[in-house]
Amino acid sequence: MSLVHFVKITGKDLTGKRQPPTAAVLKRDLDSYNLGTERIRLQISGDTVILRGAIASRGAFEKMIIAAGNIFGIAAVDARSVTIREAGCDTGITCCGRLVYYVVKYGDTLSHIAEKLYGRGFGGKGGLIFEANRPMLRVPSTIFPGQLLRIPALPQWR
Repeated sequence: MSLVHFVKITGKDLTGKRQPPTAAVLKRDLDSYNLGTERIRLQISGDTVILRGAIASRGAFEKMIIAAGNIFGIAAVDARSVTIREAGCDTGITCCGRLVYYVVKYGDTLSHIAEKLYGRGFGGKGGLIFEANRPMLRVPSTIFPGQLLRIPALPQWR
């Protein structure tokens, strides 16, 4: 079950006019990330994106939600009707009892976020957060306030 909320007045402007995109424009943008969303059906109801269909993996599922929601005019993404084909996977978005998403605040950097979430001395792990949000993030310094980021768990060896 996944209904994820976003900051509606921030995000990528797909229209160039600070207006919400049409479903066709948003679908084209979503498919441009090559996440395997070609068979995902997308509908916009008010300020909510509704996704239906199947996707290959948990990682692609999470990136799809972020890519669809970090768009100007979108307040929520409902992916409850998406199934993940990866064996043993469900569509819940918690890891070890905590959310694996973070809302960027003014002044944040990826290393600052890593320090905040992973603990003191782990600022160098900002690269993990960058990689978990590729291809939506093309450069580590391009995060913006209100953006939702996928936060990966640290490898066990830390």
